[in-house]
Amino acid sequence: MRPFQDAGGTTWEIRVNGGTIKRVQDLLGVDLGKLLDGSPPLLTRIHTDIIFLVDLIYVVLKPQADAREITDLQFAELLEGDALLAAHDGLMEELADFFHSLGRADLAAAIRKQRSIVDEAIRRAEDAIRVVALDAPTGQAPGNSAADSRPSPVAPPRSEPSGN
Repeated sequence: MRPFQDAGGTTWEIRVNGGTIKRVQDLLGVDLGKLLDGSPPLLTRIHTDIIFLVDLIYVVLKPQADAREITDLQFAELLEGDALLAAHDGLMEELADFFHSLGRADLAAAIRKQRSIVDEAIRRAEDAIRVVALDAPTGQAPGNSAADSRPSPVAPPRSEPSGN
């Protein structure tokens, strides 16, 4: 069981078991036992499709949400960045533990490997963003046209020398 707190401070407990797997299949039409299937693979989709991730976490936690009389939209609104990341990480750890205890070390290893691949991709993207240099003469990113350097329509008017 992996606890996390939503943005409102409520603690939720992520648990993956046979009931969880069946509930996800029944409500989302997704077989968590086939993490490597699909295009993109389900495991990749969990990491890259935020709406799907929110729905998946809600369905995993549906018994707790029902007990608290929280709808899927109310739940989604409680998943701000930090809370969503904590829920995601808890879900992935629970899935890895579940599949490992089920004798599916291949799926547990795939879950852990996917995390390292995502972490590396994020690191590379951040590095690429850091090396984008501003064009010194204009202060604009490379590729901006001169048309983009027109004065803002809300800029104060320029003072013109009077002809008097």
